[in-house]
Formats: sequence, C-alpha cells, structure tokens
Amino acid sequence: MNYCIGKFCSVSFLLLLFFYTEARSRKIDSLQNLLKQDFTICPLKCSNDSVKVIHLNELSFEYLVTGVYDSAMLNAKNALSLAETIKFNKGRSTALNTIGGIYRRLGNYDQALHFFFICHQLQEESGDLPGIASSYSNMGIIYTEKGDFAEALKNYFAALKIREKTGDKIKIADSYTNIGNVYAEMEKFTEALDFHSKALAIQKQTKDKTGESDSYTNLATVYNASGNFDGALSMMKISLKIKEETGDKNGIGLVYNNIGSIYAGAGDFTNALENFTHALRIREEIGDKRGIATSCLNLGNLYQILKKPAQAMSVLERALKLCIETGSKRRTAECYKSLSALASESGNYKGAFELYKLHIVYQDSLQNEGNTKKTIQLQMQYDFDKKSAADSIKNSEAKKFEEVKHQHEIARQKTFTYGGIAGFLIMIIVAGISFVAFRNKKKANIEIQRQKHMVEEKQKEILDSIYYARRIQRALITSEKYIARKLRERKRI
Repeated sequence: MNYCIGKFCSVSFLLLLFFYTEARSRKIDSLQNLLKQDFTICPLKCSNDSVKVIHLNELSFEYLVTGVYDSAMLNAKNALSLAETIKFNKGRSTALNTIGGIYRRLGNYDQALHFFFICHQLQEESGDLPGIASSYSNMGIIYTEKGDFAEALKNYFAALKIREKTGDKIKIADSYTNIGNVYAEMEKFTEALDFHSKALAIQKQTKDKTGESDSYTNLATVYNASGNFDGALSMMKISLKIKEETGDKNGIGLVYNNIGSIYAGAGDFTNALENFTHALRIREEIGDKRGIATSCLNLGNLYQILKKPAQAMSVLERALKLCIETGSKRRTAECYKSLSALASESGNYKGAFELYKLHIVYQDSLQNEGNTKKTIQLQMQYDFDKKSAADSIKNSEAKKFEEVKHQHEIARQKTFTYGGIAGFLIMIIVAGISFVAFRNKKKANIEIQRQKHMVEEKQKEILDSIYYARRIQRALITSEKYIARKLRERKRI
C-alpha cells in the first residue's frame, strides 16, 4: 500500500515539476526575446539602458530559481556592469542581491556575504529602507547557515525593526520566520514556536501562500524536534500541498527531507528512506549544495540505524565535504558526530575519538557562553527598543492629547471672549439706537405739545372772537321778549 502511495506521489510530483519547468522556460524565452529587442533597438548607451538592466536582472532571477547558476551569474554581472555605467542604483542593488543569492546557493558563504554587504551599503547611501531591511535579512540567512546565531539574530532583529517602522506586514512575517528558525536551531523551542506562530497569523491575514507554507514547515520542524510527530507530519503535508501548487522546487525538496525526518523520528524507516532519497534527487537536480549536504547527512544517519555501514560512510563523507566547502559549522559538527559513531561501531575507537574531538570543536564554536549571552542581549535589546518605542508613542500621544486639549481650551476662551465683546457691542448699539429713538420721541413730544398749545391758543382766540361778536350782536339786536311784549300791547289797543 505504501509503495503504491509513494509511486502515486512521485508521479504527481514529476507532473507538477514538468509544468513548473515549462512555465519557467517560457518566461526565460520571453525575457531573452525582450533583451534581443532591447539591444537591437539600442545597441549602444542610450535612455533604454535602464530597461535592459531590469530585463537582465529578471532573467538572472529566473535562472537562479531554476538552478541554472552559470547563466544566472552571467546575466546578473551584465546587469551590474550596465547599471554601474548608467548609475542606475536600483538596478545595481538588484544585481548585487542576485549575485549574493547565487553564491549562497553554491555554498560560497563568504562571497555571498561580500555581495550582500555591498548591496547593503548602496541601499544605506540611497536611504532605501525596504532594501536595507532585505540586506540585513540576507546576511542573517548566511550567518544562520554558518552557525553564527548571534550575528544572525543581530541582522534579523535589525531588519525587523525597519519593517515594523515601515509597516510591511509580509516582510514582518518573514523576519518572524527567520528569527524563529534561529531559535529552533538553538533548540529554544518555546521562542521558535512563538515567532513562527506570529508569522503564520500574518501570512494567513495577507493571503501569502508561499510564506504560509514555509511557516507550516517551520512549525512542523519544531514539533518534530520536541517529539510531537503527529502534529509535525500533519503540518508538513499542508505545507507540501501548498508548495506543489506554487511550484516551489527548493521548498518541495525541503518538505520531503523534513517528512523523512519525522518518519525517522517515529521509527518508520521505510518511509523515511523514501522521502530522504526523494529530497536528495530534487536537490541534486537544482544544484542545491547545502540541501544535498543535509539530505546526505540524514541518509547517512538512517543507513547507520539500518546497519548499512558502507552506504552510511559514503553519504556521510559526501555530506562532510559539502559542509566544509559551504562553511556550515553546525552541519559539519553533526557530520563528525555521525562519522564518530560509525567508526566506533566498526571497532575503530581511535578514529572515533579523533572524529568526536572535531565534533566538540565545531559544537563549542556554536554553543559558547559568549554566543549565548550575546543572543540573550539581542533579544532583550529588541524588546527594550520595542517597549521604548511604544512608550515614546504613548507619551507622544499623551502630549498630543494635552496640546489638543490646551488648544481646545484656548479656542473655548477665545469664543467666550469674542462672544462677550460681540454682546457688549450689540448692547452699545441697542443702547445707542434706544437713546436716539428716545431723543427723537422726546423731540416729537415737545413738538406735539407745542402744536397742541398753539391749537389751544388759536381755539381760545377764535372762541373769544365769537363770544365778543355775540355780545355785540346781542347789544345791537332787540330781544325776542321785548318784541313779543310790544306786539301784545299793540293788540290790546
């Protein structure tokens, strides 16, 4: 049954890999055609050169993703040269970053750090905050793979602080992931789970499928290391499904390797061997040296359990060579430890002792007291800076609130003052109008009294005249009684 399921998974993976490779090939062909047009239209230096740099960088990245490192390096260096000629800093940064990424994939960590650092300096000069954060992150990855966890955390926390300042949620999640990975390597599982859970929450919120898949992988790795095999396997299967949907070849190889580790931890060595072998095949196809070293180390340990010393020796020696070549101290320490155990089982106790001493030397370089103290200091410094920033924001907001309150109080006082002045002016105006009206009314009353007096005087004069005339009339005209009396007397006669 397991055999059939394994065959089905292998066929499904090969089909997905075919379609993924076809899509990438079409993208590469398209970019090559664009570059031909760029150089045909403008073969010498011209305004179109920045477009050439962009296309060269895009083509270089496509070759990097597909594992064609020679072509990736050639196009990245061409892009860098042209960008430097036309002083196109954005193009220079991209090319330097890609070259660093190629050296990292090839396991040349010193050269990778060199180009990442140059890229970082260029971004510092131009004030490119997102670019500076990316450079810190890239250097952190190299230090992690070299086993210098204190330097890795220093760079990761520096990147995180910038990303929190710019508010880039997806990149903040990336920083959480990187920090979680370092803590997992240091076997600080509580801290690792905390940072990976923070990353997953943001990735679900932003619908970042690639990041979400990586977080499931990282959480599964931590669960596996802490003994929760069922939880680890469940999360790995979720991660694998997402990576197959997105065509992430490196990620697919990583997940198969991790699934193999989970099965090995649970004692299912058949499925462990199948998944380790599958992971190794993918990593060989894309030329991932550090991935090949990890797969060989896991296969060597498994062959040792299965009592197959010859196969174990072969893959462990290959793993050791690649680990030394790529500068991975942690994996080198693990290789010496596994080879020591293998030598001891074969009766070569002297060889086992010498190999174990080498294991201790490399292990001590990773777990020395100063390294641990520095790691703790970095975490504390980050927490302190974050708290200080929060307090500063809180104080700033409180101060701003007080200023607003003060301004509001001033405005209120001004309103009352202006209102009082306006009211006073209105009162004066009303009083003035009332006074004028009163004065006019008084004048009118005086005039009315004067007119009334004049009328009364005229009326008196008229009446006096009438009375005078009537007296004269009465004096001249005989009275009616006198006439009537005379008439009566005449009748008697």
